[in-house]
Amino acid sequence: MATKSDSTSLVSRQGWLLILASLITIALYFIPYGRYVIYPLMLFSTFAHEMGHGLTAILMGGQFVDFKMWSDGSGVARHLGSYGAVSRALISAGGLTGPALLGAAFFGLSRTGFVRLGLYLISAVAAFSLAFFVRNAFGVFFVVVFVMICLAFAKMAPEAAVRFFLVFLGMQLSVTVFSRGDYLFMEYAETSGGRMPSDVMQISDAIGGPYWLWGAMVGLLSIGVLVAGLWVFLRGGREEASAKES
Repeated sequence: MATKSDSTSLVSRQGWLLILASLITIALYFIPYGRYVIYPLMLFSTFAHEMGHGLTAILMGGQFVDFKMWSDGSGVARHLGSYGAVSRALISAGGLTGPALLGAAFFGLSRTGFVRLGLYLISAVAAFSLAFFVRNAFGVFFVVVFVMICLAFAKMAPEAAVRFFLVFLGMQLSVTVFSRGDYLFMEYAETSGGRMPSDVMQISDAIGGPYWLWGAMVGLLSIGVLVAGLWVFLRGGREEASAKES
């Protein structure tokens, strides 16, 4: 039978894990060479964004053709299909909310007893995208490195380190909701593939309304998703603690 002290310690560990991930994230923006760590994490948010477009297109009955990402952090996903206005808007929104949804999933996964299995699953999904969708050299390089890092953590790192890795990735995806939030209020996007209407402008074109209003709504939705993920993460520790007390 666990003591009340043991239960409190479990809840505290969840909280401290989140605090540590937050402090490291903040520090990276201020310490020398921190940008070299931030850079691949920013690319990871691009990967989540473009996959969000492609997977939503599949859910809407379309075909995810391919996606490309470049070293400047820009990317583009191509898809084909006969979509209605709402479907086109949802596909555009799918990319914008992709990082937040994946971040929330990481928070939820990190509080389970299957963190190692979860990381293998993430590696498998990334490898699947590499085989079928990633179609430029830089994108291939990035996804290969990401898969190798995930597999190394899943196979060799202690469970506590795997759990922290998931929380840390979730935190990075959370930060991009704000650090790249200006994109939500842009009419056009400049990518290495050329100039094109931004995602919020495409939502506006599909179902009407000003693009900046859709940007604000998508931003609030992303924040809500992240808050829900954090709530699940912290609540999980409390539920485990309660179970150990009984």
